[in-house]
Amino acid sequence: MKKSASKKKKKVAKVSKVSAYLNYLPLLVFALAFLQYVNTFTHDYAWDDAIVIRDNVYTKKGFAGLKEIWTQPVYIPQRKLYRPIPQTTFALEQAIFGDNPTVGHVFNAFLYGMCCLLLFLFLKSLLKRYHVGFALLITLLFLVHPVHVEAVANIKSRDEILALIFSLSSLLYFIRYLRQGGSGKIALTFGFF
Repeated sequence: MKKSASKKKKKVAKVSKVSAYLNYLPLLVFALAFLQYVNTFTHDYAWDDAIVIRDNVYTKKGFAGLKEIWTQPVYIPQRKLYRPIPQTTFALEQAIFGDNPTVGHVFNAFLYGMCCLLLFLFLKSLLKRYHVGFALLITLLFLVHPVHVEAVANIKSRDEILALIFSLSSLLYFIRYLRQGGSGKIALTFGFF
């Protein structure tokens, strides 16, 4: 009997060590996503960045341009775009850090890391009946896919990263609402949406 009890204790200890490592998976996902784009930190602005950052009068005003950013569209030849949230982030960067493309690249890499982290948490929640490795594998495939290079390396494309962050956040809270209820969760679902 003592031998079987000893084996059970060893097995429990081994399982608890593995589960302790699983707690670090979100941090690993974020770190891999962020570090993948460290090489962009020394890049300059890209061609599209002139429209919303370098040559944009609202962005250049920093804090003073926020009212116009939220009330006026951004003019791009032959069309008007109303994207106040990413435009606000550009204006805040200009106000705090000045005309510094490195800051924009660092923020894009950080936001991409957050995006991948949210994707992992969403998949982990959605695929609750499956092993966590399945959600991790899908997230890692998303994380390293080359289609994301333009969205992360081109500062202007922050709107795409933010759109996915808000969408995933909305879905996460909707799943939590379906499982647990609560008016706060449904309010956050619609707020992020």
